[in-house]
Amino acid sequence: MKVTFWGTRGSYPIASPQTIKVGGRTSCVSVEFDQQLIIFDAGTGLISLGEDSRLQYYTQATILLSHLHHDHIMGIPFFKPIFLKEWTLNFYSGHAAPFGGLEKALQTCFSPPYFPVPWEDFPATRHYHEFEPGRPLSIGSTDVMLETMALDHPGGACGYRLSQQGHTIVYLTDTKHSNLLRPEFIRFSQGADMLIYDSTFTDTEFDQHPDWGHSTWKEATAVAKAAKVKSLALFHHNPDHSDEEMQDILTQAQAEFAGTILGTDGLGINL
Repeated sequence: MKVTFWGTRGSYPIASPQTIKVGGRTSCVSVEFDQQLIIFDAGTGLISLGEDSRLQYYTQATILLSHLHHDHIMGIPFFKPIFLKEWTLNFYSGHAAPFGGLEKALQTCFSPPYFPVPWEDFPATRHYHEFEPGRPLSIGSTDVMLETMALDHPGGACGYRLSQQGHTIVYLTDTKHSNLLRPEFIRFSQGADMLIYDSTFTDTEFDQHPDWGHSTWKEATAVAKAAKVKSLALFHHNPDHSDEEMQDILTQAQAEFAGTILGTDGLGINL
């Protein structure tokens, strides 16, 4: 099982000499196994995935959206496979129903006057799957278990737990934390090989923005320790945090949980 971080920033993409090491693309993580391609979120990191040579071995992908905020979907119309008629894209969302459904929501975002190409004109075949967070999902492979949970974010968001042949990845981003939520995060993440967790804020920043729907690196380490995960990937980085600040955060986080890594654009890990 190979995990690749294509975009690790939150809120909006950024490019500057101070952020070049960590990267400035927004949320997108791919998981590959047994000739399957599963993608968590479709931020601008998805564009880089679409340009990677490994895609020659695929003609379909499963895209699991945490929610529909721009930083998590803005890569979709620039993802090269969406222009290829031999490709099939399966989109999953737990928060599109109030907006007329997932197809309508994406069509609204990616059609004139907001985008020059009408959504229906993209050549790739697209399927839309909607669900209520908290229920398990079937994505077509009998040896894959996919669990979901509702997250505390403006408008809602969904976390995912993906298990396949003894390997488990948990993706929890765009959520605030609280004493009530922590036990749920711990249960959901229990024993995972990798926990990818929203680490937007420091404690001081969280106190200033408690209702923005994001968490902290310190909460990430607390959950990782309690859930006994093997590794923790800090994710959804604050675009205001420079490479130097991110390195300092990583050092502090590793003092709390030794298995902490920093999610950076382009980082690949084999589990």
